[in-house]
Amino acid sequence: ENNKKICTRKKILESLVENSSETVVSFSYLKSRHLQEMKQFVDKTGGTVTDEITECSVLVTDKIRCTMKILSAIARGCPIVNANWLKHSYTVQMFQDVDDFLIVDKDAERKYKFQLKESLAKAKTKRLLDGYNVLVTPSVKPGPQEMKVIISCAGGNYVLNWTNTQYSKELIVTCDKDRNRWKPAWDNDFAKIIDSDTLVTSIIRQKLTI
Repeated sequence: ENNKKICTRKKILESLVENSSETVVSFSYLKSRHLQEMKQFVDKTGGTVTDEITECSVLVTDKIRCTMKILSAIARGCPIVNANWLKHSYTVQMFQDVDDFLIVDKDAERKYKFQLKESLAKAKTKRLLDGYNVLVTPSVKPGPQEMKVIISCAGGNYVLNWTNTQYSKELIVTCDKDRNRWKPAWDNDFAKIIDSDTLVTSIIRQKLTI
């Protein structure tokens, strides 16, 4: 009987270790004096740390900001949690349910008229830009390289130039400064044209406004 208990306990521990190894954590906007401690918590709980938002399974931050990491996380349906998730996980030596520690940012919710949990659920079901070719003009903020990551995380195909073949789902993300670049597309009505604020809001809400 004791052997059975030992075997059962061993299986449970092995399962916990296996689950922990699947937890890849990234950080955004944590104060530097806390960041190193948080990274140690991840390591000692059995997870790994990455700076690549495309590789993480959880993003730890303090509030919703329109940064590349946070927008990309929402676009992927990647949980965005507060630091208490990591502290509790470290204390019990097991990564806790992320749903219990999702960021609650009332100011951002009012500003963008969204609920984080709902947006993450939508993104997991279907990526917002699935099937879209998306071109970003040079003066857009966030810049084209950051936009490339965000768009890819949202399921879009980031393109540098239009091909001769036209698709039914084509977007140009632009601004007034680049008017000379997108006006021909506007005149010929072969692509939907939006500004970066519209794309950002669409990703946060997980509802494309075009």
